[in-house]
Amino acid sequence: MSLTSAHHLRGYVPAFLFLLVSGCGGGSPVPAPPVMYNIGGNISGLNNGAKLTLQDKTAGNLDVSANGSFVLPAALANGSTYDVSIAHQPTGQLCVLSQGKGAIASASISNIVVSCKTAYAYVVNFTYAPDAPGSDNYSPNYAVTQYTFGANNTMVAAAVPSIVVNTSQASVTLDASGQYAYVAQVSKNVLQQYSIDAHGHLSSTPQLTLPSAELPYTSLLSPNGKFLYALDYWNLGNINKFDIGANGAISTTPTIVAHVNSALGMAIDSTGKFAYIGNSYSNRIYQFSIAADGSLTPAATASVASDDSPTQIVLDPGNKFAYVVNNYGGTISQYTIQPDGTLASMIPASVRVSARGVFMAIKPDGKYVYASGDNDTILQFSVGPTGALTPLNPASVSSGSGAISMTFDITGQYAYVCNSTDNTVTQYAIGSDGTLSVVGNVATPGQPTQMLLFYR
Repeated sequence: MSLTSAHHLRGYVPAFLFLLVSGCGGGSPVPAPPVMYNIGGNISGLNNGAKLTLQDKTAGNLDVSANGSFVLPAALANGSTYDVSIAHQPTGQLCVLSQGKGAIASASISNIVVSCKTAYAYVVNFTYAPDAPGSDNYSPNYAVTQYTFGANNTMVAAAVPSIVVNTSQASVTLDASGQYAYVAQVSKNVLQQYSIDAHGHLSSTPQLTLPSAELPYTSLLSPNGKFLYALDYWNLGNINKFDIGANGAISTTPTIVAHVNSALGMAIDSTGKFAYIGNSYSNRIYQFSIAADGSLTPAATASVASDDSPTQIVLDPGNKFAYVVNNYGGTISQYTIQPDGTLASMIPASVRVSARGVFMAIKPDGKYVYASGDNDTILQFSVGPTGALTPLNPASVSSGSGAISMTFDITGQYAYVCNSTDNTVTQYAIGSDGTLSVVGNVATPGQPTQMLLFYR
């Protein structure tokens, strides 16, 4: 072998041996595992002992029973998407989740926010008592019975069960902050303000008594929470406006913003731009625009016809349709809401509900309507594309005796009906098809007329 050949061989052998050595490991190096990132956030307002379930299709489910930070069970790789939701609400509470959707961008997620509020309910009811010992004259004593909620959203008597608010017909309205309740007192011509404590209890006595013009039948809060309207039912027909400050402070004297005789019902659209008031004597619905200061201006078409004795007015949440219960007519009048806020009768103009129309209510999603029927029933309707009501199957469900009003929990899963003859509140579960099924009954101390359900 020449020296040149040997030199070339010496340069070749190490490279050959390197190939042999590198091939002994069975392949290329194993890649490092990908970096994984957590999905989490913070929970506040959850009651002691309550359980909340969060879910994500990839990161898994998590049962939470305490406030503070949380992390879902499974971490996700970079670029993965997440969509966290609430799979199970805690008993007696409503939790709202925000910032729950997104994609991993080389960092863990810790900004999901879950805020929980507790549910409370007030039931206005009355009992008859003698005006004096041994008297043959009896008058109603109105009280507000207070409740919290247990399993399946069933009503549970609060630690302070009831307070007496009036000796004549009363209705209650809550301010937007949940700090105050306003009680309209028909015979006393006043509106009283009660404070609400941290446990949802009304103060035992009113903090403020405000003058109203005549027979304040009911009151209504504007959507922005800045104005409270009190409807004086009888001859004067005054619509009184009280201004409400950011801290719940209310003006001590009202401003008269309209006159509608025999006003039993009022509704304001969710934008706060239009108001509708029924005149149960003239059988018409009066239409107004609402100014920034809460004052009312009659629409170009000041009123539209309804059936006999309109009482309650309900608007769908999308501000497309309006419905009016007519007490003596036993019907629900149906309207579409025009771009200028005025009402136009649908075809058909009304649907029959009972011999006497007592109440109606629309589910929070606007898809279903319920009304009192004959023979202790509640009628069930779907809301069609044009707003016209169509009976469900079955068209009705049983109710207690003297069903007089209905309210919903904020999720739209349950409905509650006050039965003024039975002295009960009936709870219904609402199916995916809008039909009602009875969950149970809760006895009330007197004849219930109104139920308010709120969260704070």
